[in-house]
Amino acid sequence: MTVVIFAERADATIDAVVHELRRRDVPVFLADPNWFPDQLVLDAELSDAAWSGWLCTAGQSVVLQDIRSIWCRERTILPVSAELSFNGVLAALDHVLWVNHPIRAADAASRPLQLATAVGSGLQVPATLVTNSPEAARWFTNGTHDLDQVSSTLTEFQDPVETAHEAHIIAIGDHTFTLASHEWIVTPPSVERALRRYMNHLGLTYAAFAFTIDHSGHWWFHSSDADQFDRLNTHPNAPLIDTFTDLLTAADT
Repeated sequence: MTVVIFAERADATIDAVVHELRRRDVPVFLADPNWFPDQLVLDAELSDAAWSGWLCTAGQSVVLQDIRSIWCRERTILPVSAELSFNGVLAALDHVLWVNHPIRAADAASRPLQLATAVGSGLQVPATLVTNSPEAARWFTNGTHDLDQVSSTLTEFQDPVETAHEAHIIAIGDHTFTLASHEWIVTPPSVERALRRYMNHLGLTYAAFAFTIDHSGHWWFHSSDADQFDRLNTHPNAPLIDTFTDLLTAADT
């Protein structure tokens, strides 16, 4: 069974994951979405309520039924003119694990949705206002911010949190890894449970989070940003690549 990786360019994280997959003798199909349609071909036929066919480039191919997981390095696979049908065929392969499905990833990138989902999942979020009304912003901030540009675009304001330190969490499948004060620590159980609800609600198999920890030890949700994986993976003893590879190969276990 093959792991499919869609990425616009190679980088250290992709190289590390591909190296680990190949060390485990797992076939890899790596393609740049910009190769479509000249160098990336999808040939799929519907039969008995299932799609069968091939995904091909000039130098590699994979049978659709032999795909075990798809890792989308970017949030979308293809240009808008083609992504609906291309993503739709791949999404209809019900045996495939997505990390993450591009529609789910695009939804999860919405800052207002992140904040609302965090609160609904049991995480602490500072009081927040999104507005292009200078009057509303002035009331919310007690006049402590420069409001000259507020009327020209939506602006987010949050109550300040007195920061003791920051924490970054990578969630890979059922595992979480937390870096705080430059050390890997155990994720607080209440935070881990809330993040599991967050990911289930948004349909994510992988996510990265930033938190602010105040002087009383309360964890405040700051943001979700999948790109944190690259930064955290450079820290000593980072356990991320092995676990991420486990996730990509989980469809066979």
